[in-house]
Amino acid sequence: MTHMFQDAAGTIPATLPGQPVGLIRRAAGTVDASQATALSRPTLVRWPKGGRRNVAINTTLSAVSSGVATPVAEDPGWFSVSLPSHGARVATISASITPGTTVTGSALIDTNTPFDVNIEFSVGVFGSYRASVRVYVPVPGQAPIITSPSTSAAYFSMPSYRVTHVSGSIWRIELTTTLTFTEALSTVVQFWRQGVSPGQILAGFLQLEIGGMATRGQLVTSANDVTEPGVPDVWHLFNDGGDSLPVTLPTGTYGRAFVDHLGAVTVDTVVNPVNALMTTRQADMILRQGAFSAAEIASITAYWEARYK
Repeated sequence: MTHMFQDAAGTIPATLPGQPVGLIRRAAGTVDASQATALSRPTLVRWPKGGRRNVAINTTLSAVSSGVATPVAEDPGWFSVSLPSHGARVATISASITPGTTVTGSALIDTNTPFDVNIEFSVGVFGSYRASVRVYVPVPGQAPIITSPSTSAAYFSMPSYRVTHVSGSIWRIELTTTLTFTEALSTVVQFWRQGVSPGQILAGFLQLEIGGMATRGQLVTSANDVTEPGVPDVWHLFNDGGDSLPVTLPTGTYGRAFVDHLGAVTVDTVVNPVNALMTTRQADMILRQGAFSAAEIASITAYWEARYK
């Protein structure tokens, strides 16, 4: 990424997710592209190969309403949740979800320490309306026991749930419900201490996704910075609808190829191109004088699909 800069003059490197891109310096066979207007610059984004599935706003630094959630420095994605009193709750992930949508929340739980907590979707002040299940581990290392599914029917359907063994003392808890409230509200997955549960649990890889099945956990630092352990990063440019990267070229016919963050490749021929940003999420672009041959198109497509798809 040494060829990207935040400003059109090329004095401030663009190296981090969320930074604007005002200049992309030429590589072999391409041209410089620059945007002098700050508000029209695309944003540099890091997402995992395959795209973003976790719609949570943030899963790395929890928003705490009561108690403390402390990230485990040596094990990214995990955090220790302290629940100092009965009924304390820690809001861990949230996102704005369209009414009528089925959503699944999931978390990894370490059962080495016995605990008794509610895991719930919740909306309203202090979680006034919720869909929840109780997760109980009476003996260290054993499978979690799920009981007491409940719902505020005006806001959620009755939740379904699933427990999956990951490895050792680690289990994945999934909770699925359909949002039935009539206006879009923040949806929160929370831990809520029950009974004589110890005041601390170890949880990780919180996931909130659309649909009825949980997938492998993704770490969400921001909308522009999402990673997934073991999966390559795909750095790309995000166009929020009004962005462009103008180019100035000699008059003529050009071969143009670009690929999005999911590996969808487009190759065409264009006369006098003026913009190097062609799609909402663009991972790469080639512009060259003269149309691409069939063999070149096949080669470009194969390379980009292997890299990004």
